[in-house]
Amino acid sequence: MAYLQQHPTATLKQVKEHFTTKDTTNRHSESLIEAFAEFIQRKASEVTAGTLATYTLAYNDLKEFRPQASTRDISKRFFAEFYSWYKSIGITSDLPTKGKRKREPLSPETVKTRLKKLRAFCNDLYDSNLIEDATYKRFKIGAHLPKGYILSLTPEHLQALQVQEGLTPEQEKARDLFLFQAATGLRLEDARSITAANIQGEFLHITTGKTGTRLTLPLLPQARRILEKWGYDLRRLKVAHNNQKLKRVAELAGLNTLIEVAKGEYKPLYKLIGSHTARKSFVNLAASAGVPLDTIRKAITHSTSAKSFASYYDLSDQIKQQEFAPLAELLPSPLKIAK
Repeated sequence: MAYLQQHPTATLKQVKEHFTTKDTTNRHSESLIEAFAEFIQRKASEVTAGTLATYTLAYNDLKEFRPQASTRDISKRFFAEFYSWYKSIGITSDLPTKGKRKREPLSPETVKTRLKKLRAFCNDLYDSNLIEDATYKRFKIGAHLPKGYILSLTPEHLQALQVQEGLTPEQEKARDLFLFQAATGLRLEDARSITAANIQGEFLHITTGKTGTRLTLPLLPQARRILEKWGYDLRRLKVAHNNQKLKRVAELAGLNTLIEVAKGEYKPLYKLIGSHTARKSFVNLAASAGVPLDTIRKAITHSTSAKSFASYYDLSDQIKQQEFAPLAELLPSPLKIAK
């Protein structure tokens, strides 16, 4: 932000020329923190408030991690060290213990998102010839589950959540919103914006917040029941720390199957659940019910990228069993194995 502070009357053309100049002699002496602050200021009018907030959080983390960093420090190693710093703070899916940390631990997905914002900033510097080391692009920002594992809930899991009693009012709201997402495939922010105005007969109509896509979905009985319960106004279900409350509901409901999160490391299912799990559950349950994948992808307004959509979907064990059954006819009879 130093340039704008020093040149408050600069025209838009002058600002653009300053940030796209190929002469990097002076810019290389700037601190990474200062460059990131300028980047955020330029992005303020281009991105949503939520995205801008995430950039700001990543900036604050970077400032705490290495306040004296230079743009010349950017490399794959720098990203690895930044990730290690996050690990030293604590990356966990557990509920934070109040009063025992100066700073609450971050979820794996939160760390992943903030590192992506740092990478976007670095891409901007690289495209402007302000950094030369492109090895940072090779740092893999991985998820907290093994590659190929897709976290989604079964009908039995959803039933356990649905019948769980003894919840606080806010836990009940988090639970009901999750079940509505699982019955519609909507993202969290879209789900908790639904009112009677979105319902026309047997269909739900909404312009999605992330992609701006006009979406029409058949309103399943399970989704309608939740709408009826809350007076057709899901804006009432907005609660603070939604995922934390959701994890607690899942724990109470007995969703404690151990999931391997790394080689030899396991966590109970309830600690891994978040609002996005409902969306992935919708995808997998719809596929298990025989809904074509292309129909599902369009219904959740997902990216046209097959690779991206693949992170949502996995064949259920039952489908795998059915589809591999004919293979048994081609293999030697198990009754004729030589002794």
